[in-house]
Amino acid sequence: MGKDYYAILGVSKDADEDTIKKAYRKQALKWHPDRNKDKPEEAKQKFQEVGEAFEVLSDKQKRTIYDQYGEEGLKGGPPPPSGGGAGGFPGGAGFGGFPGAGGGGRTYTFNMGGGGPGGGFKPFHPSDADDIFKHFFASMGGGGGMGGMGGMGGGMHDDDDMMGGGMPGGFSFGGGGMPRGQRRAAQPQKPPAIKRPLPISLEDLYKGCTKRLKVTRKIRDGATGRPMNTDKILTINVKPGWKAGTKIRFPGEGDELENGQTQDIEFIVEEKPHPTFKREGDNLR
Repeated sequence: MGKDYYAILGVSKDADEDTIKKAYRKQALKWHPDRNKDKPEEAKQKFQEVGEAFEVLSDKQKRTIYDQYGEEGLKGGPPPPSGGGAGGFPGGAGFGGFPGAGGGGRTYTFNMGGGGPGGGFKPFHPSDADDIFKHFFASMGGGGGMGGMGGMGGGMHDDDDMMGGGMPGGFSFGGGGMPRGQRRAAQPQKPPAIKRPLPISLEDLYKGCTKRLKVTRKIRDGATGRPMNTDKILTINVKPGWKAGTKIRFPGEGDELENGQTQDIEFIVEEKPHPTFKREGDNLR
């Protein structure tokens, strides 16, 4: 059974971003090896688990995949959709309903990593816990790179309210640092996604299937900076029970803009008309 990242941080499954940050700060300070000299091996393991849990739950894409497939799916790629039996809909017009009902309106995000199971998911490899720890506190007002770890034990605090003050006592950063509590510069606004319809038959929405779509995108030539067209195959694992309105997003797989940003591609499921059946909610008539 895979790791329960929510339990590791001590948060609920509907925890928001701020709650996750506060929980990570508390657990990371508690289990940092410099504060647990009497039990170095246990502290090292716990510190790594806390960092891994934060890295997943603080990233919307990783968290979505983890919530659906667990640790195994996140690290190895989610399993392919299960077959729903050949030959169309079982049971005729009186059939009970679509499996996994309730997929309408959801957005599924796919990363094109190539290779590995799951055809479209990039397996997750946890970062080093120290790097996560340093980046976390630097982003909260600590300034540049780590300047030293000495003296950590005496000046640390565990209270959840210390979210704007940079590193706790005993940590130092080189490069001048930022004023206490100063926010990071705003990130440039993400360009709008390219949206495309994805017509799917009722049979495929009931059983699940794999769609491979060829898309043409514009990228910038590295030498001239001029736009050039290139083709790419995107793989979508259609899950049983999806319905019209389900969205599938591929980050960074759209056109490259003049400012260097790349658009996402978002496919929106449309149900193809069926000659015999009509879908009403999660049932067929």
